[in-house]
Amino acid sequence: MRLLSLFRTRRHAKSAWEEWLDYQFTHKKWHDASWNREHPEFQRLEFVGDRILNMIISMFLYDSFPRDKEGELSRRCAYLASSSCLNKIGTRHHITPILFSANQNTPNIEKIKPERLVADAIEAAIGAVYLDGGMAHAKRLVWRLWKDDILNQPDTAPKDAKTALQEWTMKQDGLHLPLYNVVRKTQNTNGLMSFTVNVRVGSLRAKGQGYNVRQAEKDAAFNLISTHIKDIVEDVKQN
Repeated sequence: MRLLSLFRTRRHAKSAWEEWLDYQFTHKKWHDASWNREHPEFQRLEFVGDRILNMIISMFLYDSFPRDKEGELSRRCAYLASSSCLNKIGTRHHITPILFSANQNTPNIEKIKPERLVADAIEAAIGAVYLDGGMAHAKRLVWRLWKDDILNQPDTAPKDAKTALQEWTMKQDGLHLPLYNVVRKTQNTNGLMSFTVNVRVGSLRAKGQGYNVRQAEKDAAFNLISTHIKDIVEDVKQN
């Protein structure tokens, strides 16, 4: 017990971040790294959190949809672990003000899009809780935040926007497959990349943005569908 106590911080009153997570960290390092974008471990926690999130959601989906095949489970998991779903969860649980307040000393914080701030922090938090408290606590956190989204999944798994657009195009006579073109690439002072992509299907056009080309293409495909092909938009998940 004495040796173990050397690696633990003293018990403390819950921070606003811990209140939001409903989890009290044992190690101060993981608490600080899970919300502070300037912390050297923040992006590494994002990496861990992304993998843990996908694994936990996969386990929940396996139990919740016993009739789904691999492809359907994969589509459900891709949506539930997507940045758009993370942002929906963050908005529903009012996380954005907490993160902006906690990161107010981060250079150019006002230039970071709220959706990026939220998605990154939730992934980092999942990674931090896993490393601090283990898989049981990480599963509890994910279930608390994702329960409604998992249980309210439609009977048919939502399709990726690029896949849905390509399938729709192939059913139309005389249309070529969607053409994607990167029209802009920028990098802010924090080194974060942003891509703008145009997509064209016949005379239909739309534009999308993302933190990588793949995400920007999905965003462009979704925007084209939601603007021009509204009869299939309900079956498509946003980026």
